[in-house]
Amino acid sequence: MKNYKITYTLVAPNGKRDVISPIAIYASTENAAKQHLAREIQRRLGHLYRWKLDVQSVNQEQLILF
Repeated sequence: MKNYKITYTLVAPNGKRDVISPIAIYASTENAAKQHLAREIQRRLGHLYRWKLDVQSVNQEQLILF
């Protein structure tokens, strides 16, 4: 599983655009992460909203041990 940082823009039926802050998704491929988020957005908001996804792979994630 790889870590992907996804930022997306929602476009409402009236044309209003909202940029959503980045979220982290763990998936096997970038395409799988996109499909999962697209299905979830459509399930929650319906068919009238549109969206644009920007996916970035997180390669060097720093872990902190206490």
